[in-house]
Amino acid sequence: MLAGRERRLKHERDHLISRRIVGRLPERLDWPGRLTHILERTKRRHSKKASQKQHKANGHAAKRAFAELQGYPAYKARLAGDMAVTVDAYQTSKACPRCGYTAEDNRPEQWLLFACQACHLTLHADLVGARNVALRTLLARHDQMRTGI
Repeated sequence: MLAGRERRLKHERDHLISRRIVGRLPERLDWPGRLTHILERTKRRHSKKASQKQHKANGHAAKRAFAELQGYPAYKARLAGDMAVTVDAYQTSKACPRCGYTAEDNRPEQWLLFACQACHLTLHADLVGARNVALRTLLARHDQMRTGI
C-alpha cells in the first residue's frame, strides 16, 4: 500500500515538473539529451561511513524513474501543439560554437574556461555548452521542418 502511494506521488510530481517546463517554453521545448545513465553521473556516497540520511537519499535516487520524467514534457508539448526536440549534449562544452573545432585542449584542465585552439574564442564553458545545445536544436528543428521527420 505504501509503495503504491509513493509511486502515485512520484507520478504527480513528475507531471507537475513537466507542466512547468512546457508552460515556460510554450513555443518550443529543448531537451538536452537522454537521462538514461544519470544515476551513474550523480555524486552519491557508497561507503560504510555514509550516514543513514545519505543511505536513504541513495534509495530515493535509485527509485527515480528518469525515463518517465523525460517522456512527460514531450507528450505534453505535443498535446499543446508544440514541437519537442531532443538533442545530444555530448561534447557540447568542448566544441567551439563559432568555428566548430572540437578538442580536449579547448577546456584547459577542465576548468570553467573555454578557449578554442583554432579561432581563439574565450568564454565560460557552460555558456559554450548552452550555445551548442541551442545550435543543435535549431539544426534538428530545421531538419524536422524540412523533411517532416
